[in-house]
Amino acid sequence: MLKMFVRFFRKKRMKTLVLRPQGTHYNLKEIYHRINAEYFDNSLDLGITWQGNRNCRPRRSIRLGSYHPHKQMIKIHRILDRPDVPDYFVASIVYHEMLHHVLPPLHFVNRRRRVHHRAFLEKEKEFKEYQLAQEFGVLLKKQIFNTNKLVFNRRKEKISTFKN
Repeated sequence: MLKMFVRFFRKKRMKTLVLRPQGTHYNLKEIYHRINAEYFDNSLDLGITWQGNRNCRPRRSIRLGSYHPHKQMIKIHRILDRPDVPDYFVASIVYHEMLHHVLPPLHFVNRRRRVHHRAFLEKEKEFKEYQLAQEFGVLLKKQIFNTNKLVFNRRKEKISTFKN
């Protein structure tokens, strides 16, 4: 039993993640290096890759980016790899995830964790196109979720007409 347990965890450790920073429209590695030079004096050494399916239909929410501290890895959702998403918006998501490495979560006595604490939010506003990115984020959110509702309604109508 113990041997099976040891083999299982060895296989887990040996598994390597293949990075795919080149997308259809954006190269995350180029964006990462540009931000690293401009805001962090090339002091960060993190992996970056695309994740997810560009054609997915999110139901309620979608995570545009994530940072994994144990792997020192940034993952950006493929839904941003489109020509109608501006470069500054993708860069703002990459910058946000890089900040998670520089400013880790704060842990409080009552076992609560604050990921986006005051220092984090202030540093995030130092991004040059922060306001533009925030405004575009609102538009993108409406576009993603309103489009899905229309698709769902059309499917529902097709199903209802099919049943009749």
